[in-house]
Amino acid sequence: MNISKVTENMKRAQKRDAVLNEKLHFRSKLATCDTPPEAKKAGVAKEPSYETVEMTVNEIVNGDGHEFPGLVPLIRQFLDGADLDVDTRCTISQYLTFISLRASGEIFTLAHWMRQYVQYHPKYEKDSHVPDEITYDLLKIMDEISRGEKHCPKLLGEFRSKTDHKIPSAVRRAEEALAVACAKRKAQ
Repeated sequence: MNISKVTENMKRAQKRDAVLNEKLHFRSKLATCDTPPEAKKAGVAKEPSYETVEMTVNEIVNGDGHEFPGLVPLIRQFLDGADLDVDTRCTISQYLTFISLRASGEIFTLAHWMRQYVQYHPKYEKDSHVPDEITYDLLKIMDEISRGEKHCPKLLGEFRSKTDHKIPSAVRRAEEALAVACAKRKAQ
């Protein structure tokens, strides 16, 4: 990507709630697991397209629903074919879900959460001045969250256990293949 577009992305990313409201320059074409081998041999893998389009962070991370697949779906597609143990796959799946929800705005960024905390604090007078008491309360709750003493679903989501989420399809396929193999053995 041209350095001028990287610079433009940096300027846009520094704006308030940029993750939700700004469009960033990003490559328009990516090779996927479904890209036919002939296309990869024809130059897709050797000479990638440097054409960019403007997309929101949500579109970059989760896909645009049309042409651009999204980074998280591509990673999940790769993991479906990877040989991972269930514990590792579930851990990675939770991280990907967190990233996906943060990109979509369902889970707040830290800056957004902090602004909202200050705005709704009973001592805030809506005058852009943050008194020491609010700052202290903010730092105190942030410390409690970081120590695990307090849970904040708006900031961290609702991730409690690795078993809360669906079993990844690669694990499901492996279990089905194992069941078929066991049935064949019993039949012999």
